[in-house]
Amino acid sequence: MSRTYFAMILMLALAAVVPSAVAQEGPPPPEGQQRMRAPRQPGDPQVELEFQPRLREEAMRFDMMRGYIDLVDRIARLSRDPTTAGVAAVISAADLLKARGADAGIEYFNRMLDSAKSDPVKRAIRIQLIELYKQSGQQDKAMEQLTELINAAPAGPGTDQREQQPPPPGR
Repeated sequence: MSRTYFAMILMLALAAVVPSAVAQEGPPPPEGQQRMRAPRQPGDPQVELEFQPRLREEAMRFDMMRGYIDLVDRIARLSRDPTTAGVAAVISAADLLKARGADAGIEYFNRMLDSAKSDPVKRAIRIQLIELYKQSGQQDKAMEQLTELINAAPAGPGTDQREQQPPPPGR
């Protein structure tokens, strides 16, 4: 789907640029004849210099549109998985709470830790709490969160809830 948008935007950008370039040059001369150009006088407009800013402007618009489409694509992929979206929300909340200070973040994430249902989201919250406790000089509480993370780790290497469940039928 992203390639389709990319192709459409590329076609729109070319459609905006090509007609103006053709209009500036005019029709090609008949075969065997060379285009006669009048000698340039000081102060004559230079077609190349007039065309370049427009091309740069169109390229910037194209890059902005491509960036927007990439952002939409990333958000769509992120929103498909509730766990990934939850972890991203924890990170976004941490960014928003930075301005309020470590104590506000600690209070918020402790409340969220009690209400979170997903183990990966709880781990992300604990990681944020560790950083916030370190910032506020509460190393003992940071160690408690580290201990919780260590003790909650699965017994085997790489065992996760997704690996323990059988694949869905038909796959």
